[in-house]
Amino acid sequence: MKPIDITFVKPHPPDEVMNRACPIPESYRYDWMPMALKVMGSDLIRRFSDSVRVKIYHLMNDKDEAGFFDDFKGSPPDMIAFSEIDVLVNQVNRIAERLKDVSQKTLIVVGGKQTSLLRTGDSFPFRGIDMALRGDGINAIAALVRTRLESGVFPRDIDGSIKTNANGLIVGHNDFTERFDISQLDLIGSHRLDVEGHPFEHYLTTHQKFPRIVPGDVRTSSLFTGTGCPHSCNFCQSPFDYGDMSKKVFLRSQHDVASEMVWLQEAHGVNNFFSLEPSLNLTNLLRVFDVLEQEYGINHLPISGFVRAVDIVKAYKRGVLQKLVIKGVRVLSIGLDIPLDTQDDVYNKNFSYDDMVECLRICNELGILPVVTIVGDPNIDAETFAKQLDTTKRLPVAGVDVRLTIALRNTTLFKLVEDRLLHHPNTDSEYFDQQNYRYQTIQVPGKIESEQTYDLVNAFHRDFLINPTHVAYVLNMFRRFPDVKPFFVRQYKDYEKENGKTHLPAEIINALTL
Repeated sequence: MKPIDITFVKPHPPDEVMNRACPIPESYRYDWMPMALKVMGSDLIRRFSDSVRVKIYHLMNDKDEAGFFDDFKGSPPDMIAFSEIDVLVNQVNRIAERLKDVSQKTLIVVGGKQTSLLRTGDSFPFRGIDMALRGDGINAIAALVRTRLESGVFPRDIDGSIKTNANGLIVGHNDFTERFDISQLDLIGSHRLDVEGHPFEHYLTTHQKFPRIVPGDVRTSSLFTGTGCPHSCNFCQSPFDYGDMSKKVFLRSQHDVASEMVWLQEAHGVNNFFSLEPSLNLTNLLRVFDVLEQEYGINHLPISGFVRAVDIVKAYKRGVLQKLVIKGVRVLSIGLDIPLDTQDDVYNKNFSYDDMVECLRICNELGILPVVTIVGDPNIDAETFAKQLDTTKRLPVAGVDVRLTIALRNTTLFKLVEDRLLHHPNTDSEYFDQQNYRYQTIQVPGKIESEQTYDLVNAFHRDFLINPTHVAYVLNMFRRFPDVKPFFVRQYKDYEKENGKTHLPAEIINALTL
């Protein structure tokens, strides 16, 4: 039997979004390797061997897209699947409709966050799509392929598939594809699977600008240490996008993670790692380092990831964090998200302002560089938002990423502000472009306007690195922990590219020899 040709696609944002003013500095943006697509592709090969042929396209720009369409016209695959963490709904629609004009036989499938968040009664946002799937794409795609191999045709209904009525409204039960245990995957095999037109080496050296203190040439690889999140922050999709199984966390075996890190180091010279685990389990990470030392004789490998402020505090109290610092954990992406100078837990983060302050104190003590995320509250006015940003400038942190509030469909935050949204997903397709990082604005009108949020965030990023409090923090960290110098040199060089060297404080230039 002829192998089934399957193509996975990650599109880039539409040009009108790419060309908009953006409140996030260029150096903060990453063209991350489409690991979810690589994982799904390698798992199909693991399960079905020569019965499938897999291609992966990461469309970073118009040139990539033109090459993809040329390949499609020359040989339409049996199935195309759009997925990844963020699915650009309007881009998927445009591409899917164009694909259908060429080949009606190709099954077009969409998954990812925006599909998993859809519920009964919602307006279906996709066009040109044959099937939309809630839940874990690995099991769903495997079920489609298995049926095709057994019967010769793709099924039109599997677990997790979304049904609509004649009015384009979603009907039926809110079913989800069964969650997949990541510990069963061969993730070294995933790394071996190529992305069309984008060699693995380019991701390591160019596209994945994760925070790091590694000197010289940096070769960064992302990896999964686990999937799922145990928390229920009200602006996040994690409590909703897997149905009742949302809170179940799958942690990979520390032996598997360690062997993957060693393989990446030996085969590709990787010297910096970033975990894609939604909420990094620091205890499990320490187990990984124990295996690295005991089985491979490696006692230090730089790795960073996403972690909550309160988890930093808890790991410190147990003595775990101190050990991880010695092993190579020196830069962490930390979600703060507590309104400054208050104890309000408005986002259901389950920690307090005091926990946030204690987290930053601990990082300062241990020489950890916190790259923090601040989420804008939709209920504040421009004056309050400006005050919060001004206070943020004085925090002892290495970097700040201001993420404006995104009301993802059917999350708790969405339900709280739905009747006041600037754009509603059932009536306005622009809502879905708002999910893209280049286009974020606070989405509730009346107290703060989109232009104000852009202006305030741009001003913050322009001034943050050169304000006296932050300069004093940088110089203090540099004196106490000289090995952090590469981080700050890269940071200020990126600032120089965007704003010019004349704005840099003399003491920074002298200390870091820019």
